Amino acid sequence: MSLDPREERRQVIAIARTSGNLKLRHIAHHASVRNYQRIATEIAAALPAGARVLDWGAGKGHLTWLMANRGLDVTGYKVREGASRNIPFPVKIVFSNQPERLPFEDATFDGAVSCGVLEHVPDPGASLDELVRVLKPGGRLFIYFLPNRWSYTEKLNDWRGASDHPVKYTPRSLAALLSDHGFALDRVARSNFLPQTLPGGSVALQRIWDFMGPAWYAIDRVGSRTPGLRVVCGVLEGAAVRRDT
Repeated sequence: MSLDPREERRQVIAIARTSGNLKLRHIAHHASVRNYQRIATEIAAALPAGARVLDWGAGKGHLTWLMANRGLDVTGYKVREGASRNIPFPVKIVFSNQPERLPFEDATFDGAVSCGVLEHVPDPGASLDELVRVLKPGGRLFIYFLPNRWSYTEKLNDWRGASDHPVKYTPRSLAALLSDHGFALDRVARSNFLPQTLPGGSVALQRIWDFMGPAWYAIDRVGSRTPGLRVVCGVLEGAAVRRDT
């Protein structure tokens, strides 16, 4: 399946806005959806066409869907919480009640994606060990939305008592964690110079964000690449390779 990027954004935003689910608020805006499109495109470009990919902690399935649109064979994985299995996107999701043990055979996937997940698991090392197990030799792990220790938004949230990221990372601490669990970090960057979860709740405010979306995304990308400014971006992004041992 291949969609025009504008039509793809329109569909994601429409699903988010009509679902009534507050957990989809972060993909109800142009800038945030365009950011996810960038992520899906980067992953697809780094893997062979048709590669098998595990979307580890797939959330509501939006990134799973975006990656599948780019020709990848994507399986979402999600630890089931309560009785809800409501996934508004037409994707394949495997549910489990095991927070660490993955229900897949050894060497199943060419790539795995942690998008806002690694910082929330109870045992990051054990989770990485499982990802090593299900990846093929030379398989790649893509990490996005990992909280940056020096982020100004994280500092503000800590000051307000609103942070849900007790562990924050630097490029060095991320590389060390990955190295201890069978991965070699080969790319790290910073992103989200501007916040990507934007307030909503009224038609007027929604229209403002719709109008500002393209400029908001452009400023975010410039800030995320500018020396000095990028140090205080919200998140780290990285790509790592499974080491053959």
